[in-house]
Amino acid sequence: MSKPTTIKQEAFCQAYLRLGDKSAAYREAYSCLKMKPETIHAMASKLSSDHKVAIRIEQLQKEAIERNKATLDEVLIVLADIIRFDPAAMYDENGTLLPIHKMPKKVRMCIQSFEVQEIPSFNDEQPETLTKKVKHYDKLAGVEKLMKHLGGYELDNKQKATNIFQPDDRQIRLDKLTSKLKK
Repeated sequence: MSKPTTIKQEAFCQAYLRLGDKSAAYREAYSCLKMKPETIHAMASKLSSDHKVAIRIEQLQKEAIERNKATLDEVLIVLADIIRFDPAAMYDENGTLLPIHKMPKKVRMCIQSFEVQEIPSFNDEQPETLTKKVKHYDKLAGVEKLMKHLGGYELDNKQKATNIFQPDDRQIRLDKLTSKLKK
């Protein structure tokens, strides 16, 4: 049975999983103030190839994948909800923005961010919260992703023009043009 990673090695593994960059993870886990970037990169590469560190990184990656497993169907449902999102569902019949807990879940899932301002009160009451801006996910980006996944661009890709910069394609194109001129 191999020894567990040290505290700093574990910090490196956790940081690498979070940041996806060995050098950045090394800088976070170890003191690098006097090190050159090339040295940090070399040390990070060496550390990540250490047997027990590599095993620990793999273990953490597998745990993250298992924890965050989403099916293709779930992803497609979210994308479909984004392209069907109607901003009117965020408001009541008077045009007032609904409180977040009163919005349907499908609507809440399409909101990317809020810009909120708290207005202080002059008595003992809670400050008033004013939502200034609500940003939802981009419908066009959702359409693009769905089209790519569902093969919506296949016909377009099959219709692409011949690349005249490739010698074989250029010759075929020249032959076609020459035959048209002879007619």
